[in-house]
Amino acid sequence: MLGCWEIHYPDTSNKATDRSIPGWTDVAEARSRSIFWHNISLDCGRPHCGVVANAMSTTRAAYHYAIRYLRKTSQLLLNSVLQTRCFLVVLETGLR
Repeated sequence: MLGCWEIHYPDTSNKATDRSIPGWTDVAEARSRSIFWHNISLDCGRPHCGVVANAMSTTRAAYHYAIRYLRKTSQLLLNSVLQTRCFLVVLETGLR
């Protein structure tokens, strides 16, 4: 039986933090590379040209591209996962 508190004050926790983002593993790899080269650049005094600056800007651009790509394709990834699950349910239950 629910207490008076649960009835009048439902759980309003932030569910957005509990969700996982499909395809995030690719972005996480790009993020770690970008952070690595950013820290190297800081150690070298933040050069504006050279190998370190080029590596930092390239990895940063790759990370941001990965984020944009994930945002564009996240719905497609989610739809394909749901479609696969529905197909498996149909196969298991024998529905047509």
